[in-house]
Amino acid sequence: MIKVIKELELSDFKAWSGGACVLENSIDNGTYDELSDYIQDYINSKMEDNIDGTELNDILWFDDQVQKIVYGNMND
Repeated sequence: MIKVIKELELSDFKAWSGGACVLENSIDNGTYDELSDYIQDYINSKMEDNIDGTELNDILWFDDQVQKIVYGNMND
């Protein structure tokens, strides 16, 4: 088995389903830079050098802090 690791900008990640919506909304509403910084800090805090695409998509889709960054307190 071959393991391929590559670095990419968050905006180049091919997210799907809810993760894709969150990423697109962050770009559209101007929160992309804050989101990108948060994702990098999240990965670093886990003491991991890399994560797979499914884990990244799940962070985008389900992480509470990501939701706050991208959508703020829209439900309040």
